[in-house]
Amino acid sequence: MIAHSALHRINRAIAHEWHGTRTAPYLLHDGERLPREVPSPRWHSNGALATGGWRRGPRALRPSHRCGPRDESRYCRTVKTWQLGLRRIAKILLYVSAAAFALAILAAAYLFWPRSYARTYVDAPATTDAVAPLASAARFRLGAAVHDTEVDTFAAAAGRDFNSMTPANATKWGNLLVGGKLGKYDFTTADALVELALAKATHLRGHALVWGRYPGAGHPSDLEDVLKAAPDPKQRLEQILREHIDAVLAHFHGRIPQWDVVNEPLHFWKPIWDDNVFYRTLGPEFVATAFRLAHAADPSLELVLNEQLPQYDDEHAEKFFEIVQQLQQSGVPVHGVGLQSHVLMVLPSVASLEAYMHRIAELGLFIEITELDVRLRLFADDPDPYAAQGRYFRDLAAACARQPACRGITLWGISDRFTWIDEEPPFRWMQPNDPLLFDQDNRRKPAYLGIIDALRRAPPTRTGRLP
Repeated sequence: MIAHSALHRINRAIAHEWHGTRTAPYLLHDGERLPREVPSPRWHSNGALATGGWRRGPRALRPSHRCGPRDESRYCRTVKTWQLGLRRIAKILLYVSAAAFALAILAAAYLFWPRSYARTYVDAPATTDAVAPLASAARFRLGAAVHDTEVDTFAAAAGRDFNSMTPANATKWGNLLVGGKLGKYDFTTADALVELALAKATHLRGHALVWGRYPGAGHPSDLEDVLKAAPDPKQRLEQILREHIDAVLAHFHGRIPQWDVVNEPLHFWKPIWDDNVFYRTLGPEFVATAFRLAHAADPSLELVLNEQLPQYDDEHAEKFFEIVQQLQQSGVPVHGVGLQSHVLMVLPSVASLEAYMHRIAELGLFIEITELDVRLRLFADDPDPYAAQGRYFRDLAAACARQPACRGITLWGISDRFTWIDEEPPFRWMQPNDPLLFDQDNRRKPAYLGIIDALRRAPPTRTGRLP
């Protein structure tokens, strides 16, 4: 059908070309003058062109006899020429498509094929230096987000490798609820982690009171349905937020001094608001509402707005800064900014991070890097990717240490064995990710030594609250 339609259009174009005008009345065919509206030839079941024996069509007579291999009439020569041209074009398109497909396969293989890199640090002289005492001396928080799989690991590392802790999932709204639905709270898992941190004299960060992603974990799985059934969804959501924030902050009062009140208000990849249940119901005002409710529930708390930024000098970062600035100018009780720093696709320059922290500090807010992990394969072009990763950790920690408003860094996990990145597509197929301070066998990596080096060089004038 495609070829038939194309040849019909070709016939008409030929007629117009030969007679110099769209109103040309005739086209020669075997010495005969034919109507200018010459339709395309029909095809017989044996593949031969039909070109003679006219029959009526919708607009003009249509040919019905075969255009054989020895037929040298002008019409048949033209049809065969265009037919050959179309076949050549089709063949070229086929080759181009095949080449594009092959390139796509090669690109996918390059990105997703598992690799391995020499662990030169294993043979390096062992060091007994511990980073946590250096961090405390520099008035610097070095923390770990603790998952269920690493409770025992943190118990051994607290005080030696970390002086701060964030429950990675246990204090998220949905995870605090029985069955992940609105109703009864179960603080058992969260309390166990909090008591462990307090027993080890480590600072605690609460994460997170309000998060619009992952129903059943980040927020109640039935929240959307409850709001749809409410006569006034806005009023109902404000009531639910107040009850939740009051209950959680009362339970952890005196134990968790700092909270991520709102987590990731922006879209993960775009400089726009995340289209979650809180934004759809309350608009951008949901952020200010959450902070005001948290401050009213416990005025002693440090309240943080936490966000993931792929870069620190693009539209995404600028959008987040505008939100922070507007909240502060409106008198909303935001005390600090959390920069998650999941380094997944590209390496943000440390200079751009330092400049961004300076802008936030000028607003009178403190800063913490709250969820740091850096994929190893971003250093694949270096002769020693683990060493290059270590230098990046060193430079990032040094930038934080140079900025008085930067309180410290929390790693999103302890060892590479349990990193969340290995479970998330597409990174689960792009290993090794190895984004943390300790490797799969819980050995210190160059990243650990890089932070030690940065803290040894920390300015002696650092100010701030000790963990």
